[in-house]
Amino acid sequence: MITVFDQWAEEYGPVVYLRMFGQPVIVLNSAEAADDLLEKRHKNYDGRPNSILASTAMQGDMMMPFIHANDRFRRVRKLVNTELRPTAVTENFNPVQTVEVHKLVNHIIHGPSNWKNHISTCMGSILTTAVYDKPLRGGKETEGIIKDVIRLNDELINAIDSGQNYVDFLPFLQYVPGIPYKAKAAAYYQLAERTYKALMDEAKANFEAGKSAKGIAARLLEKESKGGDSRVKITTGGDEDGDGDGEPDYREQYWALAAFYLAGSDTQSIASQSLILALALHPDIMKKAQDEVDKVVGSDRVPSFADEPNLPYIKALTKEVLRWRPTGPVTIPHASIESDNYKGYFIPAGAMVIPNVWTMQQDPKIYPEPEKFDPERYVRTPNLPVHAFGFGRRGCPGRRVGEQTLFLEFATIAWALHVSRAKDPQTGEDIPLNSDRETGFSPVGLLEPLPFKVSITPRSEERTKLLERVVESEEI
Repeated sequence: MITVFDQWAEEYGPVVYLRMFGQPVIVLNSAEAADDLLEKRHKNYDGRPNSILASTAMQGDMMMPFIHANDRFRRVRKLVNTELRPTAVTENFNPVQTVEVHKLVNHIIHGPSNWKNHISTCMGSILTTAVYDKPLRGGKETEGIIKDVIRLNDELINAIDSGQNYVDFLPFLQYVPGIPYKAKAAAYYQLAERTYKALMDEAKANFEAGKSAKGIAARLLEKESKGGDSRVKITTGGDEDGDGDGEPDYREQYWALAAFYLAGSDTQSIASQSLILALALHPDIMKKAQDEVDKVVGSDRVPSFADEPNLPYIKALTKEVLRWRPTGPVTIPHASIESDNYKGYFIPAGAMVIPNVWTMQQDPKIYPEPEKFDPERYVRTPNLPVHAFGFGRRGCPGRRVGEQTLFLEFATIAWALHVSRAKDPQTGEDIPLNSDRETGFSPVGLLEPLPFKVSITPRSEERTKLLERVVESEEI
């Protein structure tokens, strides 16, 4: 699909109109068009297209990234934004990020062949710990209720990526008896409702029992009990469906908290995989990152968030990964609420509006040699845009959390590890690496590198031992 969008952008320009099974679709191929419509006119483009599979059937119109721009969206968005304001991120996420990133790099040192699973565990654990005070143990083999959270996330992404959402474009099919998606979607929804409620119920029970309150769920309960300035009313009474104005009800709260994992786990993991691929392909970039970290941090301590202002190359590396191979080459579609006109284009009400992030970030007028992996472009121009987190009020509210996680991870990798091409044990030659978008990455859905082999080794025994001591001493 991205290849087609690229061709259309070249042939038809920054705004492309088409109809898919009668549904009007607008593809935005330039950052200017996306900014004009999704930022400056966001009130008209905060909607979401009707998603019969992913939103209604599988999630009961409750999951924040997919719900319409209605009262529920505004209540849930207020809750999420409160928990993701800068001071809250510093207080509630940074300690968790620090511990989990240190564990990640330590695990890679002692199990380099399993680096991909270590990354997946780290990114998921940051979110389950920050939200529910439940760290992942053993990656995808994690037991208990968090295993259900992982399963729900995987099944939703698979349903969307595998083309099971055909009912969104042929909505009459939802009324056909025995249509295959219905039974699976109903089972998914029942598990999701049961799982997300159980996590909130557990936090509530622990709080009422006087147990230590950690995680966003517990803090929401604590604020309410103290009559503080929490914007969330924690109560199981009242309108369970929360169809009016005001504060999120209990059900909206536990679905809102579930969105943290859905929005951040896989995207962060895939961005990290792209970094490992890029570092193996570009030893000069690996060395520049190591040199900067060595100069600022030295070898007597590990990198921290306090180092961020003094590590411009690491920050540039983070941005370039998200530009070069954005996890989502297109973001979740918006929908126009009312008809509109833009530079001679008529946009009907209810049109699906797709931001084509890939083409935007491959614009040679803004990013010279766009296919080249070049962090220096963000050193020269720190404010050069990254569009991977979306646009307007529908943009990812966890952008700061995501950027900080990747920054600390990349800095710690540069401090502790050396990433290079793997050698063929038979010939001694470098094993080929493929960073081509069409042949080296997944063809549908999120832009994930296809399996590849690299060599990851510790930089020194001293740094390895220091990191081990740090990991042993840290406790959330």
